[in-house]
Amino acid sequence: MKHLQQLIEAAHREIEDKPVATGNIQELQAQISRHEELAQKIKGYQEQIASLNSKCKMLTMKAKHATMLLTVTEVEGLAEGTEDVDPELLPTPSAHPSVVM
Repeated sequence: MKHLQQLIEAAHREIEDKPVATGNIQELQAQISRHEELAQKIKGYQEQIASLNSKCKMLTMKAKHATMLLTVTEVEGLAEGTEDVDPELLPTPSAHPSVVM
């Protein structure tokens, strides 16, 4: 993405650095044509950047979803893993809960 941004900046510099030649119609037409070409390239680069941003957001959402699934699976796995444990070894809630005032 950084490379695309550098290409956009280079195209902008080329447009800004060359003064408009008003004395010669052919030079002016050539310069207009070149500027239009650069504008199309810039537009293409911007579309590529937008596409990459969209893909990045999608991958981020997929990663979050996968993380949630892994977390749920791990918790379910822990619950399933306690079936083999002797119930006497598991902590039991006290019969008389203490009241703190």
